[in-house]
Amino acid sequence: VWRSEYRLLNAYGPTETTVCASIAVLDPEGEGVPSIGTPMANTRVYVLDDQLRPVPVGMTGELFIGGAGVARGYLGRPELTAERFAADPFVADGSRMYRSGDQVRWLPDGRLEFVGRADDQVKIRGFRVEPGEIETALAAHAGVRTAVVTAYGKSADRKLAAYLVPTDHSEGIPDSADLRELLLRSLPDYMVPAAFTEMSRLPLTTNGKVDRTALPIPETVRSTSTEYTAPSGEAEELLAEIWSEVLGIERIGAHDNFFELGGNSLLVTQIVGRIRGAGHDISVGDLFDHPTLATAAPLIQIQAEDPEVRSVVTIRAGRIKPAVFAVHTLTGEVAAFAEVAGHLAEGQKFYGLQERGLTGEDAPPSSVEEMATTYIGEMLRVQKEGPYLLTGQSGSSYVALEMARQLTAMGKEVGGVFLMAPARQPFAWRLPSQAFGRSDRKLLAAVEEALEGAPGTKLSRANEKKVLKLGAPDDEIAKGVREGDKHALRIMRALAINRLAYSYYGELMHRGMRNYDGRVVLLMPRDDRPKPYKWTLEQWQIPVTRGPEVVDVPGEHSTVFYGESAEAVGAYLSAEITRWQQDGGASA
Repeated sequence: VWRSEYRLLNAYGPTETTVCASIAVLDPEGEGVPSIGTPMANTRVYVLDDQLRPVPVGMTGELFIGGAGVARGYLGRPELTAERFAADPFVADGSRMYRSGDQVRWLPDGRLEFVGRADDQVKIRGFRVEPGEIETALAAHAGVRTAVVTAYGKSADRKLAAYLVPTDHSEGIPDSADLRELLLRSLPDYMVPAAFTEMSRLPLTTNGKVDRTALPIPETVRSTSTEYTAPSGEAEELLAEIWSEVLGIERIGAHDNFFELGGNSLLVTQIVGRIRGAGHDISVGDLFDHPTLATAAPLIQIQAEDPEVRSVVTIRAGRIKPAVFAVHTLTGEVAAFAEVAGHLAEGQKFYGLQERGLTGEDAPPSSVEEMATTYIGEMLRVQKEGPYLLTGQSGSSYVALEMARQLTAMGKEVGGVFLMAPARQPFAWRLPSQAFGRSDRKLLAAVEEALEGAPGTKLSRANEKKVLKLGAPDDEIAKGVREGDKHALRIMRALAINRLAYSYYGELMHRGMRNYDGRVVLLMPRDDRPKPYKWTLEQWQIPVTRGPEVVDVPGEHSTVFYGESAEAVGAYLSAEITRWQQDGGASA
């Protein structure tokens, strides 16, 4: 009846803001979560991050409320007042704002959407996750009466688990594949639980709330629509062994989907590393496109169709032009870009440019200019015409810039160079005559000799110490160097070459000898210390003739690949692809 005769208002506000802070007129035909509307008269609302900075539209933050209705505090509770009430930094009248503890986000039309409570949040792989958002999405399934989501495990192995009460106990909960598909329609993959556990009822505390401590330990199970088929052949058995170790699941079937078993983009990089450690070549993109043993196994048994394409790695497949091309990290690898690529829109492409020499017998490029020329040659085979969107992180920013310089000289259109946490280095008093000194060349020659030797050929103790002093990316690589592992030695060779090549190019750039007259965007981690942040901006003013654009993103220099940083960078690159496509791009 109310749909035709009345208006339904959804008013939001805590007691501390006396009493309503925002209000929405609900659409009778509206779907999804009702909005909490826009601020009421004489009320200000802010959606802020943990550093009290406004977050972009669509990103979740904590709701702060200011204006005439904000209370003075809690009577006789000065400590609690100081915790929940703070000076409003956005006005100059000395008033305060109230920290609501509620998680919200701005919608594109200027309304607010309630997400959940800040104190209910969990952190998964660097992402702040609001379980209530997942619970609401699960409860939308007709076969689910109620749902609760929580986290289990420690640190990097922390995963989400969903506990579901079915609508019809005789039918049970929906299949895990159906639930995963439902969630992926509205949520990113890191918010999809690794386990779905059926409950006859949820355990409750004495005051009627869900007792999360009484929930059982979840078990990751395969979809009921997938029958178990034992792995067959050497390749499938190798993959099954690796998946079992990484996922912590004893039995992996040939047709089990990696992501339905709890896999995610971070674990994909571990899988790739272990496969390469076993002497086979596979890319991050390969596993996203072929997430079962049966479909992935052939990939480690065949060579690429185009023998000239040995650096381009598909990290995210799609048909929309233009693609993003990301230059490898300091170790020559591209797996770190997986999480950033995961935040592109559907159909958008993201390629990694892996350093030659990490696999096979290729000799690695020894200068930034040579790297750029090599990668451009392969890139043009994948995308014949521009605009070309280039990205890199830290030292690989130099390679992305040089690629843009060379492409422009060739008459190719460069849509932009987007540098994630771009390189920064102290300015040297004297420009070195060359990138590699005598001792550097001797060490690299020793590494080459070990690589050309029989399996297990080790470096001398002295050279081993010199190599490891460069800083192995992790303990497994350091262990591999000590044991003469070829993959570990190739990683350290790339790291040594890149450190020297990047440093030399950086000096040329800072002296005005490598200028670029195109669009450069610096994606700057805003939590970096002020001095390094300032140095980075000053250094990149020199080579960029037009002056770089500066976009702040969450996080620090070392965390830009993960969590909120990756989400922000991925969203920015996705918007760039969309803009170029709308300006005249087309499907591949």
